[in-house]
Amino acid sequence: MREAEGAAAALQQARDDAEHERRQHERLVAILAQKVAQATKQQRSLQYEMTVAKEHSAALQEMIDVHQRKVRDGVAAAMPPAGAEPAVHKPFDPSTIPLPEDLPALPAVAPQQPVSAPAAVPAPPVSRTKPPEAPLPEEDWLTSLKNWLLSLWQSVFS
Repeated sequence: MREAEGAAAALQQARDDAEHERRQHERLVAILAQKVAQATKQQRSLQYEMTVAKEHSAALQEMIDVHQRKVRDGVAAAMPPAGAEPAVHKPFDPSTIPLPEDLPALPAVAPQQPVSAPAAVPAPPVSRTKPPEAPLPEEDWLTSLKNWLLSLWQSVFS
């Protein structure tokens, strides 16, 4: 009887251990399934980005070529003639700024004369605006709001 109870207890313990191990494996499988789904999603995203990059690569390469030509043309135009010393870039030195009293006086500039239009061109129409009205006496805010809304209504529907 003791042996049977011991065997039954060992059997129950083995079943409990097997069930516990099965649950752990199920959790591990669920975690791995989530990681697979995440990796698949990331792969699809990267494939899409690669497709877009490939579609734009020709246009980007053309832009690079144009920019490089502009730089080459600009460098060729800015290069000093043969035998001239290359320009040396020095850091900015604030002490080289002249004082205001050391600067030369500005030349006087005469106002420009208006250019006369040919006789055949008609003069532009003169805009006739109302002269500014005299300021109104102090009003309460409700009256001001009402007047503003009235003027808005008139300007929209007139």
